[in-house]
Amino acid sequence: MLIAASRKSFLGQILEQHPVPRKAEARDRAFATAAAVSFAIRQDAMIVRVHDVQEMMDVVKVTEAFVVLKKSRRSIGNIHLLEVSVISTTLLPW
Repeated sequence: MLIAASRKSFLGQILEQHPVPRKAEARDRAFATAAAVSFAIRQDAMIVRVHDVQEMMDVVKVTEAFVVLKKSRRSIGNIHLLEVSVISTTLLPW
């Protein structure tokens, strides 16, 4: 699956909705794009077309780390250490 939601107008429309509406020009939609990229990864997207490649690669890495966690048997008090496996997603600059 491929997604190309980077800075798209539908993200701006979402940001303009309640409860705290705000007008967001395309250049101001980086966090909305990050949320869309993260969601796409959760839905098994294999290719994500983005403008801000390095920043969205960070989003992909963190999302994959959360999605593909494998529990280890190690813990420190209430903190459980987790082994992380990362799958491969391709980002295409535009």
